[in-house]
Amino acid sequence: MLSCEERSLGVIDRIVSVFTRYIFFARREFYHLCLIYVLMTHVYTKFDQIPYFLIYGPKGTGKSRLGAIQRGLCQNGEYSSDVTPALLMRLIDKKKKGITVILDEAEKFPDLMLRILRSGYRQDGRTGRWNIRDDNAEWFETFCPKILINQGGFNDPALESRIIAIPMVKSEICLERFLAQDVKKKFEEIQTLINSFVDEYGEVIDREYKTFEAVEGLSDRDLEVWTPILVIASVLDSTLPYPFLKEEMLGLAKKMIEREKKTQLIGDRDGQILEGTRAFIEHTDPVDIDGQGYYVGEDLLRFIKNRWSIPGLRLETVSRTLRRLNIILDHKRPRMRGQRDCYQFDIELLNKLTKDFFEEGEKP
Repeated sequence: MLSCEERSLGVIDRIVSVFTRYIFFARREFYHLCLIYVLMTHVYTKFDQIPYFLIYGPKGTGKSRLGAIQRGLCQNGEYSSDVTPALLMRLIDKKKKGITVILDEAEKFPDLMLRILRSGYRQDGRTGRWNIRDDNAEWFETFCPKILINQGGFNDPALESRIIAIPMVKSEICLERFLAQDVKKKFEEIQTLINSFVDEYGEVIDREYKTFEAVEGLSDRDLEVWTPILVIASVLDSTLPYPFLKEEMLGLAKKMIEREKKTQLIGDRDGQILEGTRAFIEHTDPVDIDGQGYYVGEDLLRFIKNRWSIPGLRLETVSRTLRRLNIILDHKRPRMRGQRDCYQFDIELLNKLTKDFFEEGEKP
């Protein structure tokens, strides 16, 4: 008879082996992230909020194949490249929190579909429509895991804030040919292992979630998205002889959030200057002028230009932006520094404005 540890390792190995045989990811951590998301779909009702998955990339990178694998492994996977909002709404409501929706070719959604997606990450998520025949409102539950597949992501801030996005790239290795009929039995065997895992660790996941605390480096909003992933990783770690998943997922979360922030800032000069100035201060020691700390403007300019690839940026632009935002407390041009511009910053205000911009979406 297998021990709890052996059963847990069996689930991990079997699921990861499916992804590695048929899918190529640029980052090793994505294989474990997909493993954890699969398990999350089988216990998602334990969480108040869950993330969506976005699989995006150019043609020929295995997006649809990954969606088909997710359909075979997730709880009651429903896969479609052409579903109406009305059908999706009724399908989720009918399953009553026991379904995973996988939408392929999800390039642009009508308003009703967006309402389903924007509300469906919460336990109490629902949307409604007016039934003309009965002259009454109809309400439908929308809460369930959703995997979205397209080529370029979404331009919807409310939706993007609830998504973990996995970029797909052309495979650098020879992958096995994926035939749905050949893997059907394998999926059924893995589903049986997953059900045993849920029976064994369902209550453990519940306890871990209820005692889960804030994580340094993640905002409250980021934590809402990543908590289910980190909770399940922590529970899996408790079964492994060499725990690593939670630390790996936390590191991945921070890297992906930082990448999303940089993408958000492309084309926003004020935001780039704010973020670049804060990063510069974190990586640079101030110079002492009359017993106080100052930062050399030319060094700051060089740092921001390199960080954001803005060769034409001028110090006057950086200085004008920081003055307008009341970040600069003092400005000196000491002779001992070769007449270079040196600045003293309100670091507390700088941190607040940058935090507001990134976490609340408020323009500085």
